[in-house]
Amino acid sequence: MRQLQHQRELPEFHSRQGHDRHEQPGAGFLHRMVRVYGVERAIYVLSRTIQFSDWDSRFDQAVLDRAGQTDFPDARTPRDENHVDPTTRYVTELDPCAVNAIFMKLMELEEEQEATTQMENDGQKELDEDMALEL
Repeated sequence: MRQLQHQRELPEFHSRQGHDRHEQPGAGFLHRMVRVYGVERAIYVLSRTIQFSDWDSRFDQAVLDRAGQTDFPDARTPRDENHVDPTTRYVTELDPCAVNAIFMKLMELEEEQEATTQMENDGQKELDEDMALEL
């Protein structure tokens, strides 16, 4: 019975992913990840994977640069030889090409969010200035 229920749910799952000719593979996964964790958290976690593999030539330079900007204070704490850097739990086993592609898209989303925030701030500033002139 459970298997039959799963088979009925499967087509619905695929249709929700929004597979069309113009959408990149994995876009549904990425959008769900961003919806649940947010762009900033996703970048934070994947940055550690990239930092641990910064020697890998499959990462674009822009990805290496952006990941390198992410600070992990726990990684700087001196530890005994028997203690492991706790940030290693962020390191994934994903293929570097997949991490690179996901991270590139996350950088695009981050840029879009920053532009939206800037526009909102500019709009609020104009509103504040208009209100100040009316007083």
